[in-house]
Amino acid sequence: MAIDLSLLLSLKRIFPFILVWVVVYGLLEWKEMFGKDKKGVRAVIAFAVAMLFLVSSQASQVVEYMTPWFIILLLFVMLMLIIFKMFGVSDSAIKNVMEKDRAVIYWVIFLSIIILFAALGKVYFTASLPTHEEAVEGIGADDASIAERGEGAFWQTLFHPKILGMMLILLTATFTIKLLAGDYPST
Repeated sequence: MAIDLSLLLSLKRIFPFILVWVVVYGLLEWKEMFGKDKKGVRAVIAFAVAMLFLVSSQASQVVEYMTPWFIILLLFVMLMLIIFKMFGVSDSAIKNVMEKDRAVIYWVIFLSIIILFAALGKVYFTASLPTHEEAVEGIGADDASIAERGEGAFWQTLFHPKILGMMLILLTATFTIKLLAGDYPST
């Protein structure tokens, strides 16, 4: 007998609300915004931000789309740490890499930005496409080409040869500037 989880679909908007509330409150507590003993103010601000996400269906959809990807990223990192520990890497070595090696931070930021852009593309650019006739009338051309929209278009754009070439050039320029500025890696 299969389990019927259709009741959870009616609570679909509550989960992003709770997630946003907890994350915003945690960030405000971590940085001790508005003073050391202002937990109530931080809780109200986090609640207000979460309410904005609850009211906006598109913002909730962005959170709903991003959450599984961040969980997959977190599981991947945890599994990599378990593998490193299995092969004898000490906790202090892992801590030193996390604290001192900025490449780890840059990779986390880079992957987070990709997840954010994918979620934004999924939510905001998945509107139905105009027909060929509507596109021709709208732009006044005889032969209109309609580009794909949505998540597929995001991935096609991200892995387009021109974009990949630009990313390679920017990465090369970044490392060149870093090395020329005197920040040499320790050997």
